[in-house]
Amino acid sequence: MDAFTPADEINLTESGFRIAFGVVDYNLRVPLKDNDFVRFQVFLEERKDLKIVKQTHLAFHECTQEDVGLFYTINDANADYA
Repeated sequence: MDAFTPADEINLTESGFRIAFGVVDYNLRVPLKDNDFVRFQVFLEERKDLKIVKQTHLAFHECTQEDVGLFYTINDANADYA
């Protein structure tokens, strides 16, 4: 039984959905980014009974200061992870 129906679908682009991700060295508290060793691949998986039935690669780009300004502010409880 599915938890959602097609009526629950939403267009993430039209809704302004945004997500940011990165890799951080928590000992040094610095972001890690080395294009010689790491290449991000972003995709959306659709599963049925835990098996991937569809995989969609998503376009992404490195955040600019303008992008950062479009996110909600970080809750104080999560400030250590920013």
